[in-house]
Amino acid sequence: MHESNGYPHYRGIAHAAQGDHPKAIDDYDRAIDFILSPYNASAHSDRGITRAMQGNHDGAMADFNKAIQLQPDYDAAYLNRGHERVAQGDYAGAIDDYKQYLELGGGARHGNQEEVEQHIRTLQARLDGR
Repeated sequence: MHESNGYPHYRGIAHAAQGDHPKAIDDYDRAIDFILSPYNASAHSDRGITRAMQGNHDGAMADFNKAIQLQPDYDAAYLNRGHERVAQGDYAGAIDDYKQYLELGGGARHGNQEEVEQHIRTLQARLDGR
Protein backbone atom coordinates (compact mmCIF):
# COMPACT_ATOMS: atom_id res chain seq x y z
CA MET A 1 0.00 0.00 0.00
CA HIS A 2 1.34 3.42 -0.95
CA GLU A 3 0.67 6.21 1.52
CA SER A 4 0.76 9.88 0.66
CA ASN A 5 3.38 11.81 2.59
CA GLY A 6 0.93 13.53 4.92
CA TYR A 7 -1.41 10.64 5.60
CA PRO A 8 0.39 9.04 8.56
CA HIS A 9 0.77 12.46 10.21
CA TYR A 10 -2.93 13.27 9.94
CA ARG A 11 -3.88 9.76 11.04
CA GLY A 12 -1.62 10.28 14.08
CA ILE A 13 -3.45 13.50 14.91
CA ALA A 14 -6.76 11.61 14.73
CA HIS A 15 -5.47 8.79 16.95
CA ALA A 16 -4.15 11.31 19.49
CA ALA A 17 -7.50 13.12 19.55
CA GLN A 18 -9.19 9.78 20.26
CA GLY A 19 -6.76 9.13 23.11
CA ASP A 20 -5.04 6.23 21.34
CA HIS A 21 -1.54 7.48 22.04
CA PRO A 22 0.40 4.33 21.07
CA LYS A 23 -1.18 4.32 17.59
CA ALA A 24 -0.59 8.06 17.32
CA ILE A 25 3.10 7.62 18.14
CA ASP A 26 3.37 4.85 15.53
CA ASP A 27 1.84 7.11 12.90
CA TYR A 28 4.03 10.06 13.84
CA ASP A 29 7.08 7.79 13.64
CA ARG A 30 5.99 6.73 10.17
CA ALA A 31 5.41 10.33 9.10
CA ILE A 32 8.82 11.38 10.39
CA ASP A 33 10.49 8.52 8.53
CA PHE A 34 8.88 9.36 5.19
CA ILE A 35 8.13 13.07 5.03
CA LEU A 36 10.65 15.62 3.81
CA SER A 37 11.28 19.02 5.45
CA PRO A 38 9.64 21.30 6.46
CA TYR A 39 6.61 19.12 7.14
CA ASN A 40 8.35 16.73 9.49
CA ALA A 41 8.86 19.59 11.97
CA SER A 42 5.12 19.49 12.52
CA ALA A 43 5.15 15.70 12.93
CA HIS A 44 7.95 15.97 15.51
CA SER A 45 6.04 18.63 17.42
CA ASP A 46 2.79 16.65 17.34
CA ARG A 47 4.59 13.50 18.47
CA GLY A 48 6.12 15.57 21.27
CA ILE A 49 2.66 16.61 22.45
CA THR A 50 1.55 12.98 22.48
CA ARG A 51 4.69 11.87 24.30
CA ALA A 52 4.12 14.56 26.92
CA MET A 53 0.56 13.30 27.38
CA GLN A 54 2.01 9.82 27.98
CA GLY A 55 4.43 11.20 30.57
CA ASN A 56 7.47 10.74 28.32
CA HIS A 57 8.88 14.18 29.04
CA ASP A 58 12.40 13.51 27.78
CA GLY A 59 10.99 12.19 24.49
CA ALA A 60 8.67 15.17 24.22
CA MET A 61 11.51 17.62 24.76
CA ALA A 62 13.65 15.82 22.17
CA ASP A 63 10.83 16.09 19.63
CA PHE A 64 10.23 19.79 20.27
CA ASN A 65 13.96 20.48 19.99
CA LYS A 66 14.13 18.56 16.71
CA ALA A 67 11.12 20.43 15.32
CA ILE A 68 12.81 23.74 16.10
CA GLN A 69 16.09 22.55 14.62
CA LEU A 70 14.34 21.54 11.40
CA GLN A 71 12.23 24.67 11.14
CA PRO A 72 13.44 27.51 13.40
CA ASP A 73 10.46 29.71 12.51
CA TYR A 74 7.84 27.09 13.49
CA ASP A 75 6.08 29.05 16.22
CA ALA A 76 3.96 26.18 17.59
CA ALA A 77 7.07 24.15 18.46
CA TYR A 78 8.22 26.97 20.77
CA LEU A 79 4.81 27.12 22.44
CA ASN A 80 4.76 23.35 22.91
CA ARG A 81 8.32 23.27 24.23
CA GLY A 82 7.41 26.12 26.58
CA HIS A 83 4.54 24.07 28.00
CA GLU A 84 6.86 21.09 28.44
CA ARG A 85 9.43 23.27 30.19
CA VAL A 86 6.76 24.45 32.62
CA ALA A 87 5.90 20.79 33.32
CA GLN A 88 9.58 20.17 34.07
CA GLY A 89 9.88 23.26 36.29
CA ASP A 90 12.12 25.19 33.88
CA TYR A 91 10.25 28.49 34.13
CA ALA A 92 13.05 30.64 32.70
CA GLY A 93 13.31 28.37 29.66
CA ALA A 94 9.54 28.42 29.25
CA ILE A 95 9.51 32.22 29.31
CA ASP A 96 12.16 32.28 26.59
CA ASP A 97 10.14 29.88 24.45
CA TYR A 98 6.89 31.77 24.97
CA LYS A 99 8.61 35.03 24.03
CA GLN A 100 10.01 33.43 20.87
CA TYR A 101 6.55 32.12 20.02
CA LEU A 102 5.15 35.65 20.30
CA GLU A 103 8.08 37.16 18.40
CA LEU A 104 7.39 34.78 15.51
CA GLY A 105 3.79 36.01 15.43
CA GLY A 106 2.22 32.88 16.89
CA GLY A 107 0.05 34.71 19.39
CA ALA A 108 -1.57 36.90 16.76
CA ARG A 109 -1.86 34.07 14.24
CA HIS A 110 -3.43 31.61 16.71
CA GLY A 111 -5.45 34.09 18.74
CA ASN A 112 -3.76 33.43 22.08
CA GLN A 113 -1.51 36.46 22.47
CA GLU A 114 -3.01 37.61 25.78
CA GLU A 115 -3.05 34.09 27.22
CA VAL A 116 0.64 33.55 26.44
CA GLU A 117 1.55 36.99 27.78
CA GLN A 118 -0.27 36.07 31.02
CA HIS A 119 1.69 32.80 31.22
CA ILE A 120 4.90 34.81 30.93
CA ARG A 121 3.83 37.20 33.72
CA THR A 122 2.80 34.32 35.98
CA LEU A 123 6.05 32.43 35.44
CA GLN A 124 8.12 35.58 35.96
CA ALA A 125 6.31 36.18 39.25
CA ARG A 126 7.18 32.64 40.34
CA LEU A 127 10.80 33.22 39.46
CA ASP A 128 10.76 36.51 41.34
CA GLY A 129 9.22 34.81 44.42
CA ARG A 130 5.99 36.75 44.26
